[in-house]
Amino acid sequence: MVLAGSFGCASTGGSEDKSDTNQPPADLESSDSIDELMEVDADPPQCGEPLCSNLGEQLCGGVVGYSTCGLDKNGCQDWGPVVFCQPDNQCAAGMCMGECIKPKILFVLPRGPKLAGAQWLFAQAAINEVVAEAENGVYFGVRVASPDEGECSAQSVFVPALKNKEIIANAMAQSQKGHSVALAASLRDAGKAFGPHEQGQHLVVVLAGTELCESVDAVIHEIHRLRWQGVRVHVLSVGFSADEQILEAVTTAADTAGSNASNDVAMVHALRNLIGSMGSCCIDNDQDGHGPYCDAGPDCNDQDETTHTPSCAGKICGDNGCGLSCGECKAPAHAASDCVEGQCVESCLDGYHECGGECVEDNNVDHCGESCAPCLAPSFAVAACVDGDCAFVCDSGYHSCGELCVANEQTQHCGALCEPCPELENGTSNCIDGQCGFECDAGHKNCEDACVPCPDGAGVLQSGCKGGQCVVVECAVGYVVCEGLCCDFETEKLADAQGVASTEGAWPQIRLDFKGVPTVVHHAVKAFNGVVTRSIYFEQDGVLEAGWKHLEIDKGNFAYFGAYPRLAAYAGGTWPFAYHAGANGADPELKFLYPGKNPVIMSDKIGPWPYNGTDYALAAAPGGLYARMVYPSGQRLSTVVLTGIETPQQSSVDEEIDYKFTHSPALAVQEDGVAHVVYFRQKGSKTELMHAVGAASSWAKSVIDEGFSGFGKTRFELKLVNQTAPVFCYFNQKSSGKQGLSLGRWVDGVWELEQVDPDGQQACSLDLDLSGHPVLLYRSNSGGLRVARESAGGWQIKELVSPSDTLGIRWPTVALDAAGTLHAAYWDADQQAVYYLKDTAPFASLP
Repeated sequence: MVLAGSFGCASTGGSEDKSDTNQPPADLESSDSIDELMEVDADPPQCGEPLCSNLGEQLCGGVVGYSTCGLDKNGCQDWGPVVFCQPDNQCAAGMCMGECIKPKILFVLPRGPKLAGAQWLFAQAAINEVVAEAENGVYFGVRVASPDEGECSAQSVFVPALKNKEIIANAMAQSQKGHSVALAASLRDAGKAFGPHEQGQHLVVVLAGTELCESVDAVIHEIHRLRWQGVRVHVLSVGFSADEQILEAVTTAADTAGSNASNDVAMVHALRNLIGSMGSCCIDNDQDGHGPYCDAGPDCNDQDETTHTPSCAGKICGDNGCGLSCGECKAPAHAASDCVEGQCVESCLDGYHECGGECVEDNNVDHCGESCAPCLAPSFAVAACVDGDCAFVCDSGYHSCGELCVANEQTQHCGALCEPCPELENGTSNCIDGQCGFECDAGHKNCEDACVPCPDGAGVLQSGCKGGQCVVVECAVGYVVCEGLCCDFETEKLADAQGVASTEGAWPQIRLDFKGVPTVVHHAVKAFNGVVTRSIYFEQDGVLEAGWKHLEIDKGNFAYFGAYPRLAAYAGGTWPFAYHAGANGADPELKFLYPGKNPVIMSDKIGPWPYNGTDYALAAAPGGLYARMVYPSGQRLSTVVLTGIETPQQSSVDEEIDYKFTHSPALAVQEDGVAHVVYFRQKGSKTELMHAVGAASSWAKSVIDEGFSGFGKTRFELKLVNQTAPVFCYFNQKSSGKQGLSLGRWVDGVWELEQVDPDGQQACSLDLDLSGHPVLLYRSNSGGLRVARESAGGWQIKELVSPSDTLGIRWPTVALDAAGTLHAAYWDADQQAVYYLKDTAPFASLP
């Protein structure tokens, strides 16, 4: 047997004594077309004696070509059409020989159950690689067969062509594993893909599995038909799944040597050898004389004309010029190794640096920074390496100062600034939480960053700071805070806000009976089970050893119940008093308690001029058994004489058109029943301080002063000197002039007004001593309780009670007995309690 397509010189193999059965067709100038040759006759004749003896034998017909003994279209054994030699080639010994050619190859892929998975993947890869490298010098085509169950057919043929790699790759990628191996069907009609009969037409079968859907004889029949056309058939088995008997029968019929490939590398090698045996010309894409099927040898880099074979001269890593590596760079611990120009270059990973050929952590205190020097630490510290520089971290309880670690409490190096703490008198410096501070010596207190001495006299329980000085804030029982010390006053808590913080005040009022026994009426707030109750209390001092008598007169649960209590003294020691009892708003009520009677709602008794719900005044006529009340009533100031609860006598004190009367009036009554009233009235922005005197319904009014900025929450009090001359205290809120606590009095037919204490504010109370000199009790701007007495040298002022906190003293009230003893009641807003104070010598310390 002779392999068609091999090269070499040979003489023609014809001989005159050969029988007719061994003679090819005489006419080599023309032949029928492929379609005509392959089309089976409609009424095929019976085959006679074979016209050629040996299937697969090839004989030259002159020098232009050869014919092959095979099976024609009707299956009869005969010489095939002439296969013409390519230019520069001649037929000798039954084959074309001469120059290289561009062969045409059709890959036949009958995909059965076994040509799948890994075998199919490496078959694809090998075919794609060979086609890609040889597509410029070899015509490639493909036919795939993937029959379903019960079928035995093949897909269309992609005709061999140059630069056909994408079509072939797509055809293989889109194919599916078949149910059986349709080998005969794949070979049938495959010859139509080649066109004219000429040298170099090959069909390469890639075979796996034994599940033929047609017989082996059918396969051999189709091979001999292809041979008759002049097409050579080659078989390449994939893996080791193909049946040996089938392979032997197929290769014997094809008269070619079969090949086996177990992986893609072996298959590429087999395909290259096969294509080289087909007489393929040198494929030299980069024109350097090297490449597939070239005499100079293969080209491992077909993109670089200077590189043909692998070379690692002077390299220990990197590309060898042919896509392979000259070696790998192995990195030591904590490092990376990169190949740079054929040499391994090592570099430490992030967080590491090189020291003595090793990569150590950046924070390694034994190899710190570029110098790789060890780090040292001072006492009470641990060495550290930070950003390549040596540092240290102080132990707990220490902090760094320069190159040292010092104790956090050390006063010579305090805090982050390490500054010394200043020394001070009467105290010891300290350093706490990085801040300089100090502790005062015993008997001293820190007031405005200085250690100042604190009072330690009798009665002192607790001291505090005020205005940079240490003053008393709490005294023992029997003492009261006054002028920063504890004064030996008789004091007693009468009531407090029980269970609820009261911001309404207690509005206490104190009066003395003819024996000098004090009585206090006040408002109180308490809570029980979440319910707030407001009550009106009547407090009376009995024999001192027996203490005070507490009597709850009335109570309610709405705001301002019991507000503005007023007390008057009748001869004989009876006590009429009044208080606010209705809700503030549309229907305010005013209750009056007549001696021996139950509380009566005066709002129902006082006729057409109703009470408007604000503060009012109550006074008893000296020596008489009746009381008089003055109260605001909208645009009228009204008065009522209470000679009996059922028949009050009401009259209007002032009802000037467009004026409003809204705040606390002051009232005093002469023995003859003539009443004096001091009050504010307002018209637009105009505010006037007024005096009215009269009885019954006849009243004379005069303006005392004007130009005030407003009333404010004030309460003032009025007394009569010698039962005729009015004197009163008030708070001057004029926008200019002398402000604060002031006194007004009627002297020789004119009003005299004078400033008493510019530091006074809010409610004031007034009484007269035995000489007729006014004594005033009031609240200071700082919240203390002050007393002022007029003397020949001016006003003498003394602070009786200092405030314990920010709210201070509210609503003070005063009464003097025949011995000059001062009796007072007040609301301590900080303590939320009503207190009684008794000072037997209120002015002993004053000149």
